[in-house]
Amino acid sequence: WDEYIKSNEPENSEIMPVPDYEPQIQAEKEMGDFIRLCLVRALRQDRTVLASTQFIKKKLGPEYVKPMTKSLEEIWQESSNTVPILFLLSLGANPTGALDDFAKKKKTNLEKISMGEEQEKKALEAIKSAFQVGSWVLLANCHLGLDFMSQLEDILNPKNHRIDPDFRLWLTCEPHPNFPLGLLQMSIKVTDEPPKGVKAGLYRTFTTIITEEFLEKEDPPDKW
Repeated sequence: WDEYIKSNEPENSEIMPVPDYEPQIQAEKEMGDFIRLCLVRALRQDRTVLASTQFIKKKLGPEYVKPMTKSLEEIWQESSNTVPILFLLSLGANPTGALDDFAKKKKTNLEKISMGEEQEKKALEAIKSAFQVGSWVLLANCHLGLDFMSQLEDILNPKNHRIDPDFRLWLTCEPHPNFPLGLLQMSIKVTDEPPKGVKAGLYRTFTTIITEEFLEKEDPPDKW
């Protein structure tokens, strides 16, 4: 058991079978893999995530553990002029640059406002102006303007004002326990996390940055 506990891959039965009980575990067609996962969780907590990934891959299929990266195009198509898109930020993730490029691709204006002290009036004016012309508004760091966030649900459903169908509201926010529940429920929620591992990083690069337009783009001769 000491060798098992100190193994580099205790979750891999081909490299390190469970001492004394490997035949019994393999004989358990329904519960064997789950028993192996529980053993790893109990004895080698540092390998739990990898063991869980292996368990899900075996039971549900590899498609459930592949990195999933929805493009901004797909997210935009799911949204509407009264349904905001909320990016839940994690350390090292910031979709602002990608949104800038996407707005240029769609040939629309993206007005960016960083929420904080005395930014509520500016944000409201930008939203009302974008209502009329069908442009986009990005409210960044919304966890710094929770009072204004609580008003957004009513702002996005005006009774006597028409909202241009092309209007979009993009929000970025760190997870916060006091974020308004109504706005959270009505939004399209997107988690923007840095990719884990080389494979996930390359997958995101080739599905978000390297596009057909990127490959066909020609730089002017003076850059060479």
